[in-house]
Amino acid sequence: MRILFLNPPYKFKFSRNSRWPELTKTGTLYYPFWLAYAAGVSLEAKHETMLIDAIAKGWDFTKTIDEIAKFNPDLLVVETSTPSIKKDVEFVEELKKVCDAKVVLVGTHVSVLPEETLKTSEAIDFIARKEYDYTISDLADALEKGRLKSVLGISYRKGNKIVHNPDRPLIKNLDALPFVSKVYKKFLDVRDYRYALAMHPMIQIWSSRGCPNQCTFCQFPQVYMGHLFRARSPENVLEEM
Repeated sequence: MRILFLNPPYKFKFSRNSRWPELTKTGTLYYPFWLAYAAGVSLEAKHETMLIDAIAKGWDFTKTIDEIAKFNPDLLVVETSTPSIKKDVEFVEELKKVCDAKVVLVGTHVSVLPEETLKTSEAIDFIARKEYDYTISDLADALEKGRLKSVLGISYRKGNKIVHNPDRPLIKNLDALPFVSKVYKKFLDVRDYRYALAMHPMIQIWSSRGCPNQCTFCQFPQVYMGHLFRARSPENVLEEM
């Protein structure tokens, strides 16, 4: 399957993948971590894969839709966040006028409110909840075989009902994930990303997931990665560096 992972356009240079989605005065822009990790898994599964960060490129709706049309995906994975969700859905609706790809929304907002989000628009085909690294590749395989019931972590319509498949367990062996830095190199320009406390350009990778703490300003442990701390092995992190 042809799978396109998209950080959709917005009116500001806005970090959906920050622990608190934000527009900063410092020019900080986070890498599209989640999309990139899932794109790496899809590449390993031999799906034809593309990753586009419209935010980093400063593209508007029209330019982004034109670039998507060039790739002509079967499955489009769209990052969302609470502050941008209305515009994210609006973009998907505009895209569906010219593209018949199946659309999957991902991100913290839709993970917490999958049913409410699906009800907002018929243009949304699926929601992949929480950590979706392997969910997208599994969904692509299931669409080819017609076995949606087997895909953990998705929500979708079936007739007049909304179906929530069981949650996907949190990934325990993080060493099994492809190196995200290779995905950056293939699809992104590292000069597009900044962090106020780091030199430019810089690379951001994860050595762990999950956090036992309860910080109210941080969205990921509360609604996405859980409070179970999981770490990559030192050897695995060193190899990527």
